[in-house]
Amino acid sequence: MKPNTRAKPDFSYYLTQNAIKEKLVKLETDYRSVLRVKYVKKSTANGVGDKIAEFGGNANAKSYSVIIPVVTINLDGKFDEVENRKKTRLMFDFGEHGRELITVDTAFRFMETLVKAAAKEEEDDEEEDNRSNTSSAFSMQKATTDRHSFLESLKQTTFTIIPIENVNGRAMVEESKKFCERKNGRGVDVNRNFPVNFGVKEKDYDPNEEFPGPYAMSEPESKVLEKLFKDVKPHAWVNVHSGMEAIFTPYDHKNEEPKGEYPEFARKIGEEINQMHCGKRCVTGSGGKGVGYLAHGTVTDYAFDVVKVPAAFTWEIYGDTQAHFDDCFAMFNPVTKEKHDDVVESWAGAGLSFAHLMRAHPAVGERKEEDGSGSSRTALSDGGKKEEAETTFALSASPSDSVLPVNTNHDYQSLRGAGQLRTGARLRGSNKINRKGHARSQMFGARDQDIDTWKYLLLVSIFTVLYCVARRQFRAVKRYRTTRRNRDKATV
Repeated sequence: MKPNTRAKPDFSYYLTQNAIKEKLVKLETDYRSVLRVKYVKKSTANGVGDKIAEFGGNANAKSYSVIIPVVTINLDGKFDEVENRKKTRLMFDFGEHGRELITVDTAFRFMETLVKAAAKEEEDDEEEDNRSNTSSAFSMQKATTDRHSFLESLKQTTFTIIPIENVNGRAMVEESKKFCERKNGRGVDVNRNFPVNFGVKEKDYDPNEEFPGPYAMSEPESKVLEKLFKDVKPHAWVNVHSGMEAIFTPYDHKNEEPKGEYPEFARKIGEEINQMHCGKRCVTGSGGKGVGYLAHGTVTDYAFDVVKVPAAFTWEIYGDTQAHFDDCFAMFNPVTKEKHDDVVESWAGAGLSFAHLMRAHPAVGERKEEDGSGSSRTALSDGGKKEEAETTFALSASPSDSVLPVNTNHDYQSLRGAGQLRTGARLRGSNKINRKGHARSQMFGARDQDIDTWKYLLLVSIFTVLYCVARRQFRAVKRYRTTRRNRDKATV
C-alpha cells in the first residue's frame, strides 16, 4: 500500500462545477441541431428528511431537491419520437458517486466527440489529428475498420446521457474537500436505493459507504432515473463508475449470472470492450461474482430485472489498486494529466465502440422488425449493403480474433476501492476482495455468503460436543460429591 498522499484534484484539467455548466451551455448552443439538454428537477416530499436522519443519514433539511442535466443526442438531427423508436437507444449514466470525478470528465469527452462526428468536422478530423492532441470518433473506436458503417451506426442511435447524476454529492466533494464522499447531498447512496433486494445488509455493511435510504426509490435522483427508463425504453444501460477496472453485467445482488440470449450477448460485448479498450485488464461478468461482495438495490439490477433492459452494464473505468485507504481522490481518480487524458480518451472510445456493437444486439432487431424497418443483426457497409451481425460484432472465426475468455490474472479492488490488493487475485473462488478492499482467504474456496449454513452447522457441532463433555464432567463431579457425602455420614 502506498503512503497517504492526500491527493486533490487539479482543476487545470479536471472539470469544476462551473466548467460543467458552461460546457453544457456551449454544447447545446454550438450543436443545437443534434444535441438537446433538459434539466430535470425533482424534490422529496416533506418529512422524508426526518426519516433519513432517523435511519442513519446526514440530512439537514426536511426537503431535498436536485436538478440533473439530461443530454439527448441524435446525430441524424431527428428528435421525433416515432423516428427514434426505430433506432438503437443507449442510456449512459456518469457521476453517480460524488468522489468519482473522472467519470464526469469522460462523459464530456464522449459527448464532444459524438457531436463533432455528426458535423462535417468528422471528414476533416484525420488531418486535424496530425496537428493536435484530439482524435476523431472513428479513430477512437475500435469496433470496426469501416468508417461509413461506423458513422451510420452513430446516426442510427439515440444517446441519452446523464453527464453528472449526483450533482449535490459532487458539490460536497468539491466545496467541502470531502474526497471520500460517494453519497448524495443528504447521505444516501443512490446506487443502493433501488427496489431489487433493497435494504439487505451484508455482514460488513457500512452506512458511511452505502446507506440505502429509508425505503426504495426515496431519492429524487432515483426518481429521475425511473422516469427516464420509462420514457427512453433503452436497449442498453451503462452506469459508469471508478474504483477499479471492470465491465460488469447483472447480477450485483446475488452470486450468479442470468441465462439466455440477451445476457450472453451482453457478456460477449463486455469481453470485446475489455479487449479493445481496457487492455484485457478489466474484470468481466456478473458483478456479484466478480467484485467479491454482494451489492443490493443497484441501478443495474433494477434496469435488468424490473425495467427489462436487454443489455445492462456497470463500467468501472479507473482505480489505483495500491492507494492508501484514506487517499480517496487518488484511489478513484488519476492524479496526473497524462493518466487523466488517457483514461478519458480510452473510455470515451469504449462508448463509441459500444454504440457500433449494440446495433447487432437481437433486441434491437426485434424492435426494428416490429416497426417494419429491418433486422438488427445487420449493419450498413460502404455500398449501403447489409452485413451479418456476426461480422460487425467482430466475432471472427479466426482464433486470434475471437472473443477472449474472462481475464482472471490481474489486480482489482472493490467498487469502493478501499484497502490493499493482492497481485493475481482470481475472479472466482477463493481470495476475493472484501467490501473494504482487503484480500481474504475463504473457507472451502467459496464466497462467505455461500458458506453461512456450513459455518452454522460447524458451530452447532462444536457447541454440542462441548456441552456433552461439560455435562459428563458435571455429572462425574456430582457423583463424586454424593459418594463422599455418604461416606462421611457413614463414618459419623
